[in-house]
Amino acid sequence: MLLQANHLYKSYKPKGEFSISGCGTAIIEKMNDNQKLNFDFAVKNISLTVDKSEIISILGSNGSGKSTLLKILAGLMEPDFGEVLYKKVPVYNSIKRLVAGHDKIKLIHQNFNLFPNISLSENIAYSLRFHTKDFQEKRLADLLQLCDLETIKDKLPRNASGGEQQRTAIATALAADAEVLLFDEPFANLDVFNKSELKSHIKTIATKSTVGIVFVTHDAHDALSISDKLMVMNNGSFVQTDNPENIYFKPSTVYIAQLSGLANILNYSTLHHILQNHSFTKKAKIRYCIRPENIEINNNEASTSIVKDSLFHGDFWLVNIQTESKKTITAKTLQPYVKGQRVSINFKENCVVEVYESNLELI
Repeated sequence: MLLQANHLYKSYKPKGEFSISGCGTAIIEKMNDNQKLNFDFAVKNISLTVDKSEIISILGSNGSGKSTLLKILAGLMEPDFGEVLYKKVPVYNSIKRLVAGHDKIKLIHQNFNLFPNISLSENIAYSLRFHTKDFQEKRLADLLQLCDLETIKDKLPRNASGGEQQRTAIATALAADAEVLLFDEPFANLDVFNKSELKSHIKTIATKSTVGIVFVTHDAHDALSISDKLMVMNNGSFVQTDNPENIYFKPSTVYIAQLSGLANILNYSTLHHILQNHSFTKKAKIRYCIRPENIEINNNEASTSIVKDSLFHGDFWLVNIQTESKKTITAKTLQPYVKGQRVSINFKENCVVEVYESNLELI
């Protein structure tokens, strides 16, 4: 195990009588769990582990606490409560250093922090400057190959693509002997081609270099396609942790269902109207999730459901259908449908997932 975080809390300014500047650890530590609920936390009771060659993604909406958590994991910010361990050793003595951070844990930002006036290879070599000449040359050659930078090593950062700069930042961190890489929205500023290439490179780097990788994102496609483990974050806490397939096909709440991909969220009456022969029973605080790819559409002139529009996405269409109850259902199809066309919709019962209305029902 490379990195372990145990029961992390990081507060905003406390509420009520505790609204003082810079709330301290002592206040938090003396409180019981019920009292902690009255605090406004950016990070609440977070625990995770990172192993060698593992890629973990943290998926959450804006403001859910993802970036704050990364800073804590990197040793750049101290939690009010809890601990972060690198190979079972606390990382927080690193905060008191002249340059905060941990030598083996590197946080790679969206702006990459490369020296602008030296080449990509010289940026990487800078981290090797205290080693022998022979070691520098061999290690640099290995990193250029690992990160697929050999043919562009002489480019200046400003002449490199976003994906090339990101791979250089990764190589620079590895040159500094980092064993845990933390990424803050690594794909946010990349086009489709560079994003696809970088995902492939990150998978290769994790495997061949045995580093552990954690990245935060609000884009479900990025998280689902590259992760070994996916952790969904909301209001400072993890609300579901699982492999990407289970997060997508078995979300626990409406929030998780909608964040992890396109989802039709139905109440019981709408579900019963469309799927009359089913075994579901009406339950309080429960909704029903059906992914668009599981919706079947059939032409039906007698139907009261009408196509609102068809949106072309290249290899498929998203067809929005308004039902008799004015509920809009989205289906994924291989052909377009005409606006105003009357259709019937159906889906199999085993494609329906019960989801809670909110995260509170999970407690």
